[in-house]
Amino acid sequence: SGSTLTLVFLQVGTQRINDKYILKLRAHVGQMGDSVFALSAKPGSVSIAPMHSVVDASNDVAIIQKQYEEKYGQPCQVNGNYIHSSIGGAISLTRALGDENFILIRKPVVKTYEADPKTAKILLASDGLYDSPKQAKKTIRGAMAALRAGSTVQELGERIVRKHDNLTLISVCYPADA
Repeated sequence: SGSTLTLVFLQVGTQRINDKYILKLRAHVGQMGDSVFALSAKPGSVSIAPMHSVVDASNDVAIIQKQYEEKYGQPCQVNGNYIHSSIGGAISLTRALGDENFILIRKPVVKTYEADPKTAKILLASDGLYDSPKQAKKTIRGAMAALRAGSTVQELGERIVRKHDNLTLISVCYPADA
């Protein structure tokens, strides 16, 4: 199995545009796996870091299948949401730290997101936020809408049904007391 990783460096500063200085939030995100980074720059908008699941990352799946066959001399199979190993086990991730039976990609996707910090909300969540990759985007958009409507992360976590996983949630907004 593998562990997911999402690293976020938040930077609030000014940007000069036509002799005016505008406050900007930059979130530099390095992501592997199915943990969640989501940014709502303003009400109704949500940007989600790439999901590294078998369902969402077909290019990664092709790379893993090739590397697996090169290492073990036999193919691994993709069935539904999982890559199945002929030496045992199945995994739904394409990128993660550590794994014994698969050749997962261990390089994060790095991306920078920008927003006005006065209207932005950020949600970080462990992989327990949703049960299936097919539900992920809908669940994340609903979570962001709930945060915008005033829900706390504790209330949000209590409403989310987690069948197979634990859940850690962090929400960030600026200013810190908002």
